[in-house]
Amino acid sequence: MEKILSIFIDESGDFGFIKDASKYYLITMVFHDQKLNISSNIEKIKGKPVFHAGPIIRR
Repeated sequence: MEKILSIFIDESGDFGFIKDASKYYLITMVFHDQKLNISSNIEKIKGKPVFHAGPIIRR
């Protein structure tokens, strides 16, 4: 079987160019070996409410 690695990258924060900017900047990386089955993990979160803080942060 061919090895395939998926990489998911997301960032949060700003570079501090605005007044009252956060002093933190977060980068999250998830690496997933495609030969591993993650369907049981997906079932655990399926149907849970989704929350995205972007609209709250940006007002």
